[in-house]
Amino acid sequence: MDYPNSGALFRTKDKKHEKSPDMFGSMKLDKHYIMSLIEESTSQLIEIKFSGWTAESPTTGTKYLSLKLNTMTPSPKENTPKEEDDDESIPF
Repeated sequence: MDYPNSGALFRTKDKKHEKSPDMFGSMKLDKHYIMSLIEESTSQLIEIKFSGWTAESPTTGTKYLSLKLNTMTPSPKENTPKEEDDDESIPF
């Protein structure tokens, strides 16, 4: 089953040379999520945070790192000015 904004990394079994990666894998990203990151970005670089869990395939016993993007976005700070207390507005 495919889960949006998640993926996995597996150990490279047979490294061809010293600079070969130790792990390989992929992620499936929700297109709307990626588009919103691009639209909201004010920089050329977009930081994407993710978490990982060690896991083991129940069928093959292969150990891997399961990944999930942190898609929570901070709520915008309210820029509305606070009302000051005004004694004249008290009805008595």
